[in-house]
Amino acid sequence: MSDKSLAVILCEPPVSRLILGLFEGQTGDITTCETSDQPYQRGFRDFMKAPLPPHIITGPPRVSMAEDLCYYFSAHFKTLPINRPQLYCSIFLQKIVASHWLLLLQYIRSIISDLEWEFPLVSSLKGEQFLKAETVWRGLLMWNTRCSWYLSAVEDSMLSAGIPLAEPSFEKAGDWMAIDQDFQLIHRRFRSVQTKMQSLISLNTSLASLVGNRQSVLEAKRTIKEAKTMKVLTFLGLVFIPLAFTCGLLSMNDRYLPGTGLFWVYWVIALPLIILVFLVVAVINLGFDDQGGWSLERYIRIVSRMSGHNSEKWRGL
Repeated sequence: MSDKSLAVILCEPPVSRLILGLFEGQTGDITTCETSDQPYQRGFRDFMKAPLPPHIITGPPRVSMAEDLCYYFSAHFKTLPINRPQLYCSIFLQKIVASHWLLLLQYIRSIISDLEWEFPLVSSLKGEQFLKAETVWRGLLMWNTRCSWYLSAVEDSMLSAGIPLAEPSFEKAGDWMAIDQDFQLIHRRFRSVQTKMQSLISLNTSLASLVGNRQSVLEAKRTIKEAKTMKVLTFLGLVFIPLAFTCGLLSMNDRYLPGTGLFWVYWVIALPLIILVFLVVAVINLGFDDQGGWSLERYIRIVSRMSGHNSEKWRGL
């Protein structure tokens, strides 16, 4: 029986060409386009300890999983312990996967920083700033959903590899082959990022509430201003209606026209009418409540209270 064993690792090639299909109802030819798979920040960080051997300068090619595995097996196979042959096939593969997860975390954190920088101030939420705040809110919701997917994928990878979903202990911090601590740290960082994202969503929701309250205050001020304007117009109407009525009444006789000897009668009638109209309006307003409804019971109660207060005041004198 041979002491040697054979392992086969299947790797998918990187995406180099996209096929652009047609939606339902569209006609035409299916086209393809070339795509360049450029890694973020030139790819993941090399997880092997420095200094590297003299013939190793750039690290893995970071083009595909197959080429990265070939690099690590050819350059660092001798670093694997002889007494742990079960790690020969999986350790480099798991470390590359963990490095890609860490690179994704770095990218998501940069996105969060950009979204935090895009947060507008409450005082500047005017016009286009409302659209900007809505764009930030949509981005937060989208990345929060993606973080949930990534967290589920990390948990599935940990369960399939037999890694417990626990906090990293860092007991083997100097051991680069402690893959369980790597995935537990990735799992904790994804949870931290998701918590950060949810706090930003809550902050954006609070910001929207503040803006809504601010708009309500502005609308209330505008309503008060309009009410004051209507009050002035009502006051002018109460003044000119008795004048117009008296003018129309006395114009039926030429003796009361302006310039005649009896024109003073116009003012004798008009001025008391103005005072009478104001008194009638003031008395009627006593029956209105805070909601704008008028009731006879309220009117009688207020009048009786005012009359009782005045009688006590006279008795005191």
